[in-house]
Amino acid sequence: MRDRRNWRPVEHAAFSTALSRGLLYSARIDDALKAAEQALALLRQISLDADPRLLSRCTSLVAQTHLLAGDTRQAGDLARIAADQAVQGDDDTCAAEAQGILAAALAINGEFYEASCACSRAMLLSPRPRETAPWPVILARVFTAGRTEDVTALESMIASIAYQGSVALVGGCVRALAKGRIAFLEGDYQCASANMDEILNGVMAHRAPRFVHSYAHELKGLALLQLGDTAEALRTMQNAQPLPHHSVCAGLVNASAQLLVNRPREALRATDECRHVTSHSLRTYPGIYLRRALAFEMLGQGTQADREFSRAAHLAMETAGMMVVPVAVPPDPFDSLLHRLSHREPEFSKRVRASLSLRKDHLAPMLSPTTVAPLTSRELDLANWLTTELTIPEISDKLYLSVNTVKTELRRLYKKVGASSRQGAVDKVSCLVPLADPRRELPSAATPTPM
Repeated sequence: MRDRRNWRPVEHAAFSTALSRGLLYSARIDDALKAAEQALALLRQISLDADPRLLSRCTSLVAQTHLLAGDTRQAGDLARIAADQAVQGDDDTCAAEAQGILAAALAINGEFYEASCACSRAMLLSPRPRETAPWPVILARVFTAGRTEDVTALESMIASIAYQGSVALVGGCVRALAKGRIAFLEGDYQCASANMDEILNGVMAHRAPRFVHSYAHELKGLALLQLGDTAEALRTMQNAQPLPHHSVCAGLVNASAQLLVNRPREALRATDECRHVTSHSLRTYPGIYLRRALAFEMLGQGTQADREFSRAAHLAMETAGMMVVPVAVPPDPFDSLLHRLSHREPEFSKRVRASLSLRKDHLAPMLSPTTVAPLTSRELDLANWLTTELTIPEISDKLYLSVNTVKTELRRLYKKVGASSRQGAVDKVSCLVPLADPRRELPSAATPTPM
């Protein structure tokens, strides 16, 4: 092997790029970033002389390093450069790789429409069959399906990961995230929390990418809030490591917890810190202002609440095309704010309400009794229990069924009515038959049964 002192700049760049990837896959994130920055500096020096295909491959690897280190903005910018270089070199494989990395960066950043477009471009250019998509594409799809509450798509991604075996460094992490998100959407919050513990405290704890840790903390915090363990949820989010330019914000979960325990002033303090963080994703700010609006509403400060709610709604419609109601916020103040918005801005409020309805139904048409097969008595019983706050294990106890049996029945129900989440199933079934909390129909233990 030649002495490194005699290497050409392009050889130094290729070596630094490979070194950054090796360090990254050894979980030495900071060292990998230093090597990536060195490689990037060398690539800029040789950009006019080197083969554009080599430049594209090296730039894509540096982009991967920044992606897994949590800097999605830099990863996305580098992926776009790599894609342009691949076009110059007429290399579809390199272009597909760059578009996949771009899709993952956009999805982590909460820009799901743009991520879907980049995924489509990556698969169009890639010579691989669809079931063996590159890991960044799978990552982008998992995050998009998780945020849009598409359980079917998440299950498909888990199968794709299993088909490929280990998807680079992130395969096990992505699988655990997808399983946790499915459990959360199905109301099994204990299982969701356990899946996130696998990332945060299990064998993946020291090797998982930083953004995976952030999302795991967020999902576990939300699951604990649903289980009523607010104190543990707050402790979980205190351990979250804030990362630049993506849509996870520990302060938002903190604020949600404070609102649920009726501490609006603490929620305002949490969001006050959030709104001054300039490196947040644009998708984060509507959630910040929405929680501020709810806090002011709970404090009886209607004018300030209306101002913050209007700001949240306009930002949400501008950046995402829809307004998302977080799962862990009090519903009554939100309804009051939305009602007053309809008086102040009637036309705009119609768009907001329409977006809420579309999200609830996942862009699917409303059901009628003629468009779905009749529901079985067990499916109807299960749908009624879904209207309660009970978790899947608790529902299985009430029905004297195993947890796995209930989950299987749930999947059949979801497929039959075209739903992809617990709330979506309730909404779809309620279009067919009236639903009610079954506990109200149970006789009280203190009430004697007539002979």
